[in-house]
Amino acid sequence: MIIMADKYVFQRISVTDSSLDNLIFDPVSHEPSLEELQDIVGGYVEWMPRSYLPTHIRSAMMNEEGRLRGLLVNRIASELFGIIIQGDIIVEVSESINWGNN
Repeated sequence: MIIMADKYVFQRISVTDSSLDNLIFDPVSHEPSLEELQDIVGGYVEWMPRSYLPTHIRSAMMNEEGRLRGLLVNRIASELFGIIIQGDIIVEVSESINWGNN
């Protein structure tokens, strides 16, 4: 039996996104460089500890200084991770994820 591994893609979750159901799945077409990650999160990149990651998310990066800089609360990300997250984030998820059912 051949087991196919999930293909993972990077997805931005913005503070302007209104809900998971309405999240526009527009994956980043390649693994972003550090500079691209910094551009997406708007500053220094902080990797989210694995203990906060839901099972369908492989990794997540956010702005290290989001709270210090008073960035807007990212309601979707905060709901997903169970902590207050300020600013845009980028997550690595399975390509087959259906956001509305997670």
